[in-house]
Amino acid sequence: MKTKILFFPLIVVTLLFSCDNTKSSGTTKVVNTFYKYYKGKYVGADKGMLSASLAGLIDKALEKEAASAEKMKASKSTDKPDMIEGDIFTSLNEGYTRFKIGETKIEGDQAIVTVEFTNKNYNNTTWKDDVVLIKENGAWKIDNVNYKQNAGAGKNIKAVLTQFSSAAVSTPGTMVGG
Repeated sequence: MKTKILFFPLIVVTLLFSCDNTKSSGTTKVVNTFYKYYKGKYVGADKGMLSASLAGLIDKALEKEAASAEKMKASKSTDKPDMIEGDIFTSLNEGYTRFKIGETKIEGDQAIVTVEFTNKNYNNTTWKDDVVLIKENGAWKIDNVNYKQNAGAGKNIKAVLTQFSSAAVSTPGTMVGG
């Protein structure tokens, strides 16, 4: 009888921990998959893993880049068109060479996953950013990346994209880094 009593609390504790891991495994899987295949250029980001809001901001930025390039071409200018340069999915413009998933916090349909990045080619720099996810149509999607390192161009990816997209197409080119 004592053996059964001891196993019951152990089973309950195991179930509680496994439920928590199951909840966060969906978010960490999305973040892990995104950064595993993302190559540092926002134009190549898998929009299927992004929220509609973030994907829309990327589309606006791409439209602005195209309009600026067309304007430069039409005026036969040798200036650079407006563009976003560098990695805007991390707070280091040069991007990352390694990443590690850290703490995950889930509240309802929003989650924050802390990711530790390293760029071995840039003085072996290590930093952390918070990846914000939301549930859309039952699936976790990346909605923002809050920069913890001083990125210079904004406090997060949405701020960078909004600032870039809302500025008028200029002559000469405007460049924004992540």
